Amino acid sequence: METFEQKFTDAQESTQKTLDSLQKTIESLVSSITSINGGNIIVTNEAGVTNTADSSQSVIERAHIQFPTFDGTNFREWRAKAEQFFELEDTPMAQRGKLLLLSMDGKAFSWQRHYMQQPRFKDKSWEQILQDVAYRFDDSAFDDPVAELARLKQEGDLGEYLETFDSLLARVAVTESMALSFFLSGLKSDLEKSI
Repeated sequence: METFEQKFTDAQESTQKTLDSLQKTIESLVSSITSINGGNIIVTNEAGVTNTADSSQSVIERAHIQFPTFDGTNFREWRAKAEQFFELEDTPMAQRGKLLLLSMDGKAFSWQRHYMQQPRFKDKSWEQILQDVAYRFDDSAFDDPVAELARLKQEGDLGEYLETFDSLLARVAVTESMALSFFLSGLKSDLEKSI
């Protein structure tokens, strides 16, 4: 019995040494390939799809980010998210317009179907497509968020006021001192005095 156990242990040790050697070989090959490709790691899956990732990128940078869908409401928020997506994913200019249109849902999708059938659609850049989407769906095109900030007054609790204030502030470019002035002047008088 002892000889069987000894043979089994010897086989396990031999297998482990082989695995360790293979692991070192693989690590060495990956290191060589990475240096040859200028820091890029190229991975091909079983389906033959090749994916290139920069080995210096963090996990967050390589995380899968979904393109935001647009239902015809909150155009400015959707636009900001779309532009962030394009920046993070390094989306080529030629693909941006199509991605914008393919992300549509609801009433925006109905508009998009008609829009894409127009003969002039194929010649439009993503900026022109975005401008057309804005013309159709941006209800706030004629808003004046600076004036709204100046007129904003706290009526309910502080949380509601802060939420509305932050929403308006995100749409304007004002200095920090100006934003603070707007914020304080909109507070209920008893709160403003205590601050």
